[in-house]
Amino acid sequence: MLDVIVAGAGPAGSIAALVLARAGVRVMLVDREAMPRDRMCGDLLNPGAVGLLQSLGLDPDARRGARRIPAMRVSGPFGSVDADYAPTHGVALPRRDLDAWLLDEALQAGARFHTGDIVRRPLIDDSGPVSRVRGVVLLSRSTRAETRLPANFVIAADGRRSILARQLGLHAAVSRSPRWGFGAHVSGVEGMSDASEIHVRHGWCLGLTPLADGHVSLWVSLPSRPAGRSPQDVIRRVLARDRTLLGRLDRLRFDDGVGVSGPLLVRARLPGSPGLLLAGDAAGFVDPATTDGLSLAIQGGRLAALEAMKTLDDGEFVGAVGRLADARHRALGRKLQFDRWVHRCVTSPTAVDAASMGARVFPGPFRFAVRYAGA
Repeated sequence: MLDVIVAGAGPAGSIAALVLARAGVRVMLVDREAMPRDRMCGDLLNPGAVGLLQSLGLDPDARRGARRIPAMRVSGPFGSVDADYAPTHGVALPRRDLDAWLLDEALQAGARFHTGDIVRRPLIDDSGPVSRVRGVVLLSRSTRAETRLPANFVIAADGRRSILARQLGLHAAVSRSPRWGFGAHVSGVEGMSDASEIHVRHGWCLGLTPLADGHVSLWVSLPSRPAGRSPQDVIRRVLARDRTLLGRLDRLRFDDGVGVSGPLLVRARLPGSPGLLLAGDAAGFVDPATTDGLSLAIQGGRLAALEAMKTLDDGEFVGAVGRLADARHRALGRKLQFDRWVHRCVTSPTAVDAASMGARVFPGPFRFAVRYAGA
């Protein structure tokens, strides 16, 4: 019997499986998709994410296709700020390569990988005094037959639309703007340097990150899902609203398809249920303008794995949820609070204008904020 099933082979799931496998835990990763796969993402590991990977003995700088990002430029309607990350740095690495690399590291450590089936629901054990999760039920994509896959513990790293979290009632309603995201690899962007860029405007944000192959990773965040003939048309219409950006992007070419994702904002009431813990976007999705998504996913996967190991040793399945909540608060609380503040700012036109004018007059505090966001 498996010790732990990790649902989802993204960065959070693979990091959780890596930590568990290195400790000798019998762990299986389950994902409906094979690797490598494309993901709609900014492709940016900020300095915090780079440091976390290095602490696990993983060096993103050494990966083929990686590009060092020494700085971040943030602009608003009335000004911009350039913030140098030195002595640290970020790394641009396409999600297709990042996900495949982290999964391979987990497999080399001893984890197993099962792909092609869909996680349908949690497997609940009601035989004890407290009901707890004891595995998952899989649905075959080819035969549509269900299979029970038992385990002593489950880590749900199956994304912001986590079927496991939703069926266990762990996700909370979100009243603020949920936002939608569009992402693609593009070329024809004028004036790109080695820095990553975030441009905040009234109701929308644009991110640009230079990649090692000369292309640019582009994402657009919008307050709602807009109308358009195609995702490419949506992005071009948004860029046409800003003459400064349009001048740099009037020769924009899409090198592949455009990923669409939303609603993006997810909040978890609790980070788990007896026998199951949440990690990655399943535990809460932050605004892409924070550049913190991958860092929080990696840290969240590691914390869930450490708590799973402790629970397997002491059998305190009910207390595991509270212990993970405390661990996440200690490790991530301030950053999550900061990220929520950034989300409120970028969704308020008044705040965007005030911050933009403030950055032009007093750039120092804004440079500090950009560095803190990437730490």
